[in-house]
Parts: sequence; C-alpha cells; structure tokens
Amino acid sequence: MDDAGVTVIVVLHRALIEDKHDESSPAAVVVVSADAAGDTTSNGNFLGYANMLSGKGLLRRVVVDECHLVITLSDWRPKLALLKNLRLLPCPIVLLTATLPPVREGELATSMLLPCATYIRASTVWPNTQYYVSWCERGKAQETALAMCRRQQQLLLHRGEKGVVYCRSKQQCEELAEALRCACYHASDIERVERLKQWLLDGGLIVATSALGTGVDFPGIMYILHVGMPWSMIDYAQESGRGGRAGERVDAVVLVEKGEVERTIKQKSSDLDVQAIGMFIISSGCRRGLMSGYLDGRRVECNDLETAGCDRCGEGVRGWQDEQMEANAEWQQVQEVLGYITYCNANVSGKRNARVSETPTFCQDHLSLYLLFHVLSTRS
Repeated sequence: MDDAGVTVIVVLHRALIEDKHDESSPAAVVVVSADAAGDTTSNGNFLGYANMLSGKGLLRRVVVDECHLVITLSDWRPKLALLKNLRLLPCPIVLLTATLPPVREGELATSMLLPCATYIRASTVWPNTQYYVSWCERGKAQETALAMCRRQQQLLLHRGEKGVVYCRSKQQCEELAEALRCACYHASDIERVERLKQWLLDGGLIVATSALGTGVDFPGIMYILHVGMPWSMIDYAQESGRGGRAGERVDAVVLVEKGEVERTIKQKSSDLDVQAIGMFIISSGCRRGLMSGYLDGRRVECNDLETAGCDRCGEGVRGWQDEQMEANAEWQQVQEVLGYITYCNANVSGKRNARVSETPTFCQDHLSLYLLFHVLSTRS
C-alpha cells in the first residue's frame, strides 16, 4: 500500500516517544507528543507539518492514544487543552482509551470540539483480576505496606513473577524501594528507563508512582498493590490493568488507612472519579460490579463471570482469606526459624560472625529468602 498515506499518532506520555518528523520523506506512521501536537506558536510546529502533509494529499487520520488524559491531566499539563486544535486538520480524528466513563463523554467531546462523535465501546472487565481491600490503622500505611511487600517480594522472586507497588508520592516511592532494595520508577528519575529494564529481567517488585500507570504492557505482572487510596477510579482501572496482560491471574490489593477514604470523598465531593473509587473501597457490593458500572455504564459482577471473584463475592472471599492465612503461616515459619539463628556467616558492618540484629540487614534478608524457599519446597 504505497499510497496509504500518513497516520499521525499522538501519545500523551513523554517518556515513551521521541518526537521526530521528516518533511522530505514522511513515514507511514508519525508519532508526536501531545504537548507538541496542538501547539500553534512554536517555529516548525507540528500542525504546520500536518497541514503540509494534507496539502500533498498524504494525511489520512490522526489518532490520539489514552485520550482520557486530556480531561484528567489538563490541570497540570495545560498544553493538553491545545489538542482541540487538531480539529483544524481536514482528516478524521480517532480517540482511543480503555477508561472513559459514559458520564464523562461530554467533557471529552467539549475538550476536543467533537460534538457529534461516534462512540464504540467494549467491556473494561478483567475477569482474571481479583480485587481486594486491606485496612490498617491511621499513620501505619507505609509500615504495613513494607511488611506486606517484603513477604510478597520473596514469593514473586521464587515464582519468577513480577509485581507493582503504586505510591501517591515520589518520596514514599523512593523510601519503600530503598527499604525493599528493589527498583523504583517515577517521572523525575533520570534512570527510570534503566531501572525498568532491569526489573523486567529480574522480576519481583518495582515501586512506582502513576508515571507507570498507563502506556506500558508487560507480561508476568501478577501482583498490584496500591499504598493509599488511588487518585481516581480511572487511575485505578489503568494501574490495576497493568497486571495480567498475558492472561495471568492477578491479585490487585488496595491498602488504606481507617478513615482515609471517608475524608477524601468528603473533601472532593464534586469529583465523580474520586467518589467512584471511594465507593469501590467502602461500599458493600461486588467490587467488580462497582467498577464496571461506572466505567462501562453496565454492571458486571463476579458471579456473572467464570472467575474466583473479589473479596466480597463467593469463592473470592474464601480465596482471599485462605491466601492470607497461608502467606502468614509461611512468613511465620520463616520468622520462627530466624529466631533460632544467632550468628551469620556473611560480613555485617565489616565484621565476620556478627550477631544478627532485629533490624533486617543485607545478610538477614537473603537468609530469610533462602529459608522461605526451603519452606515452600517442603510444602510442595
């Protein structure tokens, strides 16, 4: 198809692309940053380039990926509001997203000047994902998350699997990653690409902000933990959706402090996305049904699918309880064995045969990993 023309793809994640377009020999697909796509003020602006393609009869369509970010990120990325200028181009505009609630279609249409858009929807339900909520005392979220992650890190490494821990701040992200001795990922980290590549090779946990929430598709992610209430239902659907990309079963856990959700939904009473994630966490109904009802406009519950369910539904309740009891028993075995160990053969603080302290050290962490492998092998 030599005369197929040019398709422009607008990507909203700066880290995933490199803006490059060649006027003399345009490619069949041109990728451009959303921050540049609608800008009409800069020299050599993209709209000028696109109009040149149109004048030559080459421009076929413009595709905007993850278009929901136009309305969810515009407060701190004001250039996204300029994407409406794409309507100046004489070609079809295609907007793609997996997480646009029906109640927000009007906002997107207004933002992109698309009053007569045609909507084609598919279900957002992930039947292989099990949704759970865990509670802790106020001020104990990071401490509780660290205990959960230490146990989960060892299980994932033993099984050759991956997990993502989402934090609400860069500081918390870095602190948890340092305590766990695992990779971290946030937008300000200049080494994030290298860290991501290493995590894909090594497996285990990576601690991230919402910078790793959309636009990534990696197999083998079996565990998702949110430390604190997710920013919104859209954010949670995107981030929990990083798991199970190859059809694996995924445990998606939200860890919240008591009273946290109630305070947040009261403070942001006019934000529909925040209200939706709040109801997902504290309401008594099926979590999958609450999520699908908001994102799709059609409620699909765990009992409607061939799935083990969330922690509110049938087998999901028992499965969650059994998994927690089993994991706690395994961890207790490791801790009991560690209690009998007086000396460690590795160097600790520059001394050989130093006494193992109650504070985890490099030696003790690796020893507990070995012991957990031993526990798992004796149970299999």
